Amino acid sequence: SFLAASRGHLAALQWLHARSGCPLSSLALRTAVSGGHLHVADWLLEAQEGHQQGGQRRLSPSLLARVAGSGDMRAVRWVHERLAAAGDGDVVRPEEDALVRGAQGGCEEVLEWLVEQGCPWGESGRPYQSAAQQGDMATLRCLRRLGCPWGPSRDTFTACVRLRARLPVLRWLLQEGCPVDWGAATGAALGRQEYEDEQAWLREQQ
Repeated sequence: SFLAASRGHLAALQWLHARSGCPLSSLALRTAVSGGHLHVADWLLEAQEGHQQGGQRRLSPSLLARVAGSGDMRAVRWVHERLAAAGDGDVVRPEEDALVRGAQGGCEEVLEWLVEQGCPWGESGRPYQSAAQQGDMATLRCLRRLGCPWGPSRDTFTACVRLRARLPVLRWLLQEGCPVDWGAATGAALGRQEYEDEQAWLREQQ
C-alpha cells in the first residue's frame, strides 16, 4: 500500500485492499499527502473512518509541518482543513517546525499562510539557516519581510557558516543586521574545502 500511495496509484491501492485486505497504514496516508496525491489521501481517510482509530486521528500537526516542506500549498490546506474537522472546528495552529520545513521548501505562499495561521517562529533562527544552506535568497528575503527573528545571541550567522552558506548569503545576512560573532564564524569556516572566498571575507571583517 505504501508504494501505491507514494506513486498516486489509487486503482492499485483499491485493488490491493479489496482482494487481499491489504492494511491501510498511517504511513500510506502520510506518504500520499506528502507526495501531493490528495485524491489518494481522500480515499484512504474515508476507508479508515470505520476503524477503531478513524482516519482523521491519523493526521497530526507534525504532518502539517512535513507537508509545508514540500512547498505544496494545496496539500498544506488539505491537512489543515482535516485537522480542523477532526477537532470539531477548533483552531489548529501549525507547530514551530512547520516554518523551518517551509523555509526548506522555499514556497513564499506557504510561509505567508503559516504566519497568518499563527504558527510560532520560535527563537532558534532555524528558518534562516534552512534557506541559507540552500542559497535561497528569495526565501531569506521573505523570512525577513515576515518578521522572522534572528535567533539567540549571535548563533544564527555562525550556524549558516557551518552549513556552508555561500558569500552572497553571508553578505546579505550582515547587511540585514544579523548579529555576528566574528571569531566564532571565522573558526567555523576553518579547514573547509572550496570555501576559500568565504574564509577570506570573514577574516577581512574582523
